[in-house]
Amino acid sequence: MSLSPADETWLAGRGIAAGEAKRQLELLTRGATPPVLSRAARLADGISPLPEEQRNRWARLFRSHTSDVGFFVPASGAASRMFAGLKSLLETPETLAQDAKVRALLGCPAVARSLEPNRPADTASAVRTLLSPSPEGLDWPSLPKALLPFHLDGAGKVRTAIEAQMQESCALLGPGGQGTLHCSLSPEHLDRESRIREQARAFASAASCKLGFMATEQDPSTDTLAVDGSGIVARDGQGNPLLRAGGHGSLLKNLARTPGEVVLVKNIDNIQPDWRQELVLPWRQALAGIALELRRLGDALLTSAAGSSDEKEKAEAFASLLADLARPEPVDIAALRPLADRPVRACGMVRNDGAPGGGPFWVEGKGLQIVEQSEVASDLAQQELLKGSTHFNPVEMACCLRRPDGSLHDLETFRDPSRAFLACKPGPKGGTLTVLEHPGLWNGSMGKWLTVFVEIPPDTFLPAKTVFDLAHPWRQKP
Repeated sequence: MSLSPADETWLAGRGIAAGEAKRQLELLTRGATPPVLSRAARLADGISPLPEEQRNRWARLFRSHTSDVGFFVPASGAASRMFAGLKSLLETPETLAQDAKVRALLGCPAVARSLEPNRPADTASAVRTLLSPSPEGLDWPSLPKALLPFHLDGAGKVRTAIEAQMQESCALLGPGGQGTLHCSLSPEHLDRESRIREQARAFASAASCKLGFMATEQDPSTDTLAVDGSGIVARDGQGNPLLRAGGHGSLLKNLARTPGEVVLVKNIDNIQPDWRQELVLPWRQALAGIALELRRLGDALLTSAAGSSDEKEKAEAFASLLADLARPEPVDIAALRPLADRPVRACGMVRNDGAPGGGPFWVEGKGLQIVEQSEVASDLAQQELLKGSTHFNPVEMACCLRRPDGSLHDLETFRDPSRAFLACKPGPKGGTLTVLEHPGLWNGSMGKWLTVFVEIPPDTFLPAKTVFDLAHPWRQKP
């Protein structure tokens, strides 16, 4: 399996160097390397509990640093996958009319308000209105998830996911704060950037803060190759190598463009209505405070004179904070300096009540990692360790991306390329393709970052993975 010189020239024109293409083909041939789990991270062993007094202290620290805050919200995915279950039910009208989830969806205020003023009388017609292309319908499946109505605001107005993210960002900044909300959007939705920027200014004005907005698309140079069932490079209709989007790990380049002394990361669909924000804000602020303090103490060590008593003092302070955050490190300056000289992230972890799945683990040779279920080897011992996980990752992170001099770390340097994802997908001409995704953004793409995990309560987590999640009781005003 190889590429011709013409293939390499064509790929180079799309930003994919010959060496990168070769690396991808090798991965597609030999497969990804599963991370070897040592044990699940647990409270006091990789996951730090955060009593209220400590949480408040870290939140106060963040609130003293709100002059330069970034918010990165991956939002480039279309909402189409949210509607698969609803589309399926539409094929059986009798079942649709009796389905409790459908009744709850159509009865929730944000959806009901969106169907006004000419709400269809019957269930099937209402569902078709949500799903059908305009002008007959609202065409929700073609929208980015960011533009779907998630709930009503305090005045009873429909609020989309991106508007809710803006409002929460302003609440985090507080009066006088300054920040930038950065969303990844697909190319067909980038024309909405100016409109969204105006909305951000309106929210900021109401909150007496400054919130800029920027949108970027997933870099085409992060697209990946695929091979067919015979191990031959898959090709498009013009005979060129078939390229596919490289998964959310491709967004590492977008993350790097987010300004801010600290950057808060969360998914577009994990957003709460206004009346529940007080449950969320202190925890997000605390994570940001922890990341800022790790960065401060790490920078103090890096800028201390080698061999001085000051260096030893700074190393002890840095190691002490890590120990307090449930990842003890020996006071070994030779090891602590390179540990400090990397991007920082503080990640919130939610209890999973015993349900198996990906989450925080100690990984052999790699330390603390967020590992997806699909990454783990299928042998019994590794699967048993996977089942022993007590927490999962809700993608609630605070990151510091810069060196002591203010320059940006080269985030690609801290990616673990061995943790790519391989999957089987239907080919465009039939058959099956083996496709490649880059290491996940918060998995292998941050595999070499300085990472700490903090337990956060489950009521801070309110995702909308299917359209039925819009009817969650927490989204309805009490």
